Amino acid sequence: MSAFIISGYGFGGFGFGLLINHLFNPDNVKFQYEEGCTDPTKCNKFLPKEVGDRLPYAFMVLIIIYSSLILVGTSLIKNAPAEPESIELLDAENNGEEVVAEGKDSIIPYITSRKFIHVYLLVLNYLFYGFFFGTTYKVIGKNTINDDHFLSIIGAVSLLCSALCKFGFATSIDYVGFKRPFAVVSIVYLLCVLFMKTAVQYKSSYFFIVVLSYCCDGAISSMMPALIFKMFGNINGARVYSYLYSVYFASTLSFMIAMAFQGKSENYDNLIFISVITTSI
Repeated sequence: MSAFIISGYGFGGFGFGLLINHLFNPDNVKFQYEEGCTDPTKCNKFLPKEVGDRLPYAFMVLIIIYSSLILVGTSLIKNAPAEPESIELLDAENNGEEVVAEGKDSIIPYITSRKFIHVYLLVLNYLFYGFFFGTTYKVIGKNTINDDHFLSIIGAVSLLCSALCKFGFATSIDYVGFKRPFAVVSIVYLLCVLFMKTAVQYKSSYFFIVVLSYCCDGAISSMMPALIFKMFGNINGARVYSYLYSVYFASTLSFMIAMAFQGKSENYDNLIFISVITTSI
């Protein structure tokens, strides 16, 4: 069930990715060098002002869509039916009996355990490349692939494939365990980082690399809930995973710090080097 829910992030990104590109750049306006550029090798490329002028209209459409989805989703929420065990506990409480909830011991020993710290650092390292490439794949591709629609389609298809990988890899843990799927994802992830700058020279190869990168990122994020529940049990697993989820904040913060040192330069060799290290550990 968790695999199905997590895969929704990818399915949503597929539809909204294409919609947002159509709202902002329906005519597929090409990237242009910044005004006053005399040396193209030292200048950045930007979409022209006419694309930016569509921002208020695009935001208005998105706000209407998001608000409608929130209203529909909220109206469909209802409490789950009580399970027999829950009914028994409720009856015991109403009769004045002492009820001891299972698994409600202190969370501290779990989140300070070696295996939790190991998983936390593992996810932290792998998410760095995911945040880096997920936010810069268009910037990296725009100089050699000057086609905004194509780059948006890459992102949308990648999110769709990521959703499928989330569902598949999260389910695979129940049948083949964690080590073998994770080993496959790790190798593919590292190859994507190493060949990214070579692949960007051609549309087909860049499409392949971006899709694989998103698939690996989705697979890693989806395997974590299942892994944590296997390691810590159903009751404590939910509590432990709520702490593991903070790794997204830690990874985002590390990426923001790295980007601060990067400055305005679009030469991402340093961040690629960091990504190679983090995915190799």
